[in-house]
Amino acid sequence: MPLGVALVLLGVGWNLALVTGSVLLTSGVALRDRTRRESWGEVAMGAAAAGGGAGSGLVVATGGYPALAIAATAVAALLLPGIWHAMAGQPQRR
Repeated sequence: MPLGVALVLLGVGWNLALVTGSVLLTSGVALRDRTRRESWGEVAMGAAAAGGGAGSGLVVATGGYPALAIAATAVAALLLPGIWHAMAGQPQRR
């Protein structure tokens, strides 16, 4: 697959996930509180992007892309079980 096609597909997937996450973030609150909830979601996303960008830059500068892949795998391995456990206790919404 050409790199351009892969990047377009990545961008489309990213945007779909972002919109879906925004809907999930705000769907459970009253209409008057949705703007504030969405704003805090945007702030959190920006802070995570800044921290992740700085951290990943340091990891790549010191250990290269293999070190970044290992670090990302370790972070996912630590976070995903906790997220899964927290979601298992939530009631199903229909």
